[in-house]
Amino acid sequence: MAEYSESFQSASFAITDEFDVLEAQWASATTVEEGKEILDRVVAIRTDLQNGVTDLNPPEAFADFHGDVVELLGRILAVAEAWAVRAETAGSLDELQESSEALAYWDLDAEMVLVCLEIQSKLDATAEWEIFAEVPWIPGEMKEVVSLVVCPPFSRPSTKG
Repeated sequence: MAEYSESFQSASFAITDEFDVLEAQWASATTVEEGKEILDRVVAIRTDLQNGVTDLNPPEAFADFHGDVVELLGRILAVAEAWAVRAETAGSLDELQESSEALAYWDLDAEMVLVCLEIQSKLDATAEWEIFAEVPWIPGEMKEVVSLVVCPPFSRPSTKG
């Protein structure tokens, strides 16, 4: 469980800094072309995240969560791709930001926050297992305490205008 959690943490936190940079770039962007470049980078980052998380081997206790996360990441990636395509026809950066693709992206991103917080809650619950650490007849996975933070800080870029 700890190995899975660490790998998940590594994958999710790796994108945080990149998204912070993109958020700053978005805030200073003035053209649709700049918006398109940023969205193309979002798609690339989301693709790497999707591939990294898909390749993780979750413990049985996290199999359902993992499947939900992989499915949700796939949906977010598809919407990010649609948003990037929308940039090709947007007349302005405001139009691009207010597009149905942008709204769909942020709705799914908010859903991802909830899923991540649910996983974090489950990890935090393992702290209760610490009392079993020295009991030899309890299975190892019930004694494994995972104290990691898998949810990066979440924020939504400010809107232009």
